[in-house]
Parts: sequence; C-alpha cells; structure tokens
Amino acid sequence: MNFPTKCPHCGKDIVENEIGRIPQDINIYSDIQIVWHRCIHCKESFFVINKFNNNNFHLPEIIQQIPPTQVSDYPKQVKELSPEAFKTFQQTIQAQQMGFDKLVGAGLRIALEKLVWDYLIKLKGFTETQLKNLDLCSRINKIDGDSYKQVCSHIIRKFGNGSVHILKQIDFNVDEVIELYKILVEIINTEITLIEAEKRLNQKS
Repeated sequence: MNFPTKCPHCGKDIVENEIGRIPQDINIYSDIQIVWHRCIHCKESFFVINKFNNNNFHLPEIIQQIPPTQVSDYPKQVKELSPEAFKTFQQTIQAQQMGFDKLVGAGLRIALEKLVWDYLIKLKGFTETQLKNLDLCSRINKIDGDSYKQVCSHIIRKFGNGSVHILKQIDFNVDEVIELYKILVEIINTEITLIEAEKRLNQKS
C-alpha cells in the first residue's frame, strides 16, 4: 500500500511528517518497523507499519496504517439515507487498507444490500413486506429511473458473490468495483438533491 493521502482524524491531505520509529534501526532480527507521524493540520498522531525485504532494505513496504483512514467523501444525504450501508462501506475500505483483500468483495455486497433496501423503502415507497421475500437481484431490478443505478448494483452484487463462492461471476478488479459503488452513491445523492429541489419548487407554486 502507498503512504496515506488523508489524515485518519481530520480527513485533510497529509505528507510524511515523521516523529520517530520503533525500533529506531532495523537489524537482522526484525523486519517490521512502526513509524510515528503527526498530521500537519490537526496535530494528531498516526502510524504506518513498514515491512522490510531482505533483498532491498532501503525500500520498505507499507503494510498497515493505524488508525485506518476514514471515508471522508461519502455524501451526507446518502449516509443519512442508509447509515448501515455507510458503516459497512467504511469498514470494507479499512479492511482493504489493512490488507484483508479477501473481505472486500463480501463487504461491498453487504453495503450494497443495505443501500438498496433503504433506497427502495425510503425513496421509492416500497414496504418491507413487498421486499423481504425477494433476493438482492430482484430488489435491484425494482430500481427505476436511469439504468446506471442497476448496472452499478449488478456489477457490485456479482463481484461480491464471486468473492464468497468458488467461481468468479464477473471480470472486474476490486478498485473498479469500489469506484462503481462510489458512482452509485453519487447517483443516489443527485437524485435526493433533485427530489428536495422539486419539493421546494412545489412549495413556491
């Protein structure tokens, strides 16, 4: 993983601002080093863990950040629409940052399921009774409007299914699917904004 770009505390852009290392010097008995940094904005501390390769001791690999970076660009309206989807997506990104790649696909699928459920009930007027006996694929097919919401949702669903089953269902990598989840969230955020704008317009009529 690369050096983090956002402070895990305040979410602002960061640069390397090293305070100390544990241990200070790497030797043949240790290949792990914890590097203490401080955010230049909020002054809070964060740590990166370096792993050194015997073949190249001058270029360590960053294997973990503590605490993990928080998801800072998630639209507030969608977070309020489906707080559980946001929480699951945030934990999924943190799992990816900590190297738990095998959990990312399943996490994205869980986040999608919670998001679709809340979207259909809170924005589209479906009842729990209408949705509870449907699988995720059938719920996605009830999303109306532009087709892009369905496209993003089905790709995320198939990627998530492929991560927990033996056979892959779709040829997308994890970064592409995370980006598609973000696109889906932005489309829903735009829809919420337009719904609110229409309400305000009708109040003035």
